[in-house]
Amino acid sequence: MAIEKSPYEGMLEERLNGNICLGKVVSVNVEKRTCQVKTEIGMKGVSDALDLYDVQWQSMSASVDGQGDEDTTIPRVGMHAVVTFLNSQPYIVGFYRPTPAFSSTDPVEAALDSARSSLNHSGLSPGDRIIKTVAGNYILLRSGGSVEILTNEGLCKTSWLPTESVISSLAESYELTVSGGLMFWTHDRDSDESSLRYLIYDKGRAPAHVMDFQFGTTKNPNHLITAKLGPADPTSRQQTSTTLDLSVAADGSVSLALGQGSKILLKLNGATGDIELTTQGNITQTVTGNVTQTVTGKVTVKTDSDVSVTAKGDALVKAKKIKLNGEQSGITTINSHGGVVDLITGVPIRPSKTVFSDV
Repeated sequence: MAIEKSPYEGMLEERLNGNICLGKVVSVNVEKRTCQVKTEIGMKGVSDALDLYDVQWQSMSASVDGQGDEDTTIPRVGMHAVVTFLNSQPYIVGFYRPTPAFSSTDPVEAALDSARSSLNHSGLSPGDRIIKTVAGNYILLRSGGSVEILTNEGLCKTSWLPTESVISSLAESYELTVSGGLMFWTHDRDSDESSLRYLIYDKGRAPAHVMDFQFGTTKNPNHLITAKLGPADPTSRQQTSTTLDLSVAADGSVSLALGQGSKILLKLNGATGDIELTTQGNITQTVTGNVTQTVTGKVTVKTDSDVSVTAKGDALVKAKKIKLNGEQSGITTINSHGGVVDLITGVPIRPSKTVFSDV
């Protein structure tokens, strides 16, 4: 039966001073940085069957009250501790991995082996230093100079490779925050959609001026790129008043929307070659040279208001047939003389009541 003694309630035998024994952690007090340890291997009859309470484990601290810098590892129940006695008081000076004869299974190593296998891990080498948890997370400082950080199951990994000066990352989703903006590279498991988004802004101008670039798949399977420029919410950085929206589809089609509510919308259809321009305002063209338009198809111009064409020089119109004001015989105006008969058809020409000219 274990002997229940506390070094803080009474001194153990002086013969324990300098004695080293091995035991198992029974409980952990994280706030006090102490453990309860049951010794299993030690000096027979002296330190091989002790119940030790409030045993402080080794940690590095820059202050006496524990409020300064600290470098420590919080032990788990079931870990094996190395205990030594100083002035008859026990201290944990470290933890060790038991041999298979002492413990048949090692869940930490099993989890790490699983993570290694998933990434074709090359294993440990002499001189490497590793910090790992039972879940399989670890930080590995390789003696060759590289650094690895890995989560359980290998879903997230970052490697620093000094030989090639490369930082390599593996993740399902990735986020980066810098003083000049944000980057989100995400994959939605439910919808299986992936997107890459950049938010770029100046500290002095945000959130009044934010550039938002989004690449990747969305609910629209043809969507590839969206670019927005304008004010954004100061917390979420979401666009509140878009002034520019550029979208590029998989077939090469481009859609450009300008102004809040798409005041101007330009669509370039890469599949059909069609161009569509919609504006809620006016269109003004100023050309200092010539304008030449060649159309092999039909030209249609419609307006709900007046049409005005002014030329300082001659106006030349050529066509197989010229029809004014609909299907009527010949070209007539309100000023055409009455009683004129078409020489071919013999039909009197009726003056137009809506076309004003002296023709």
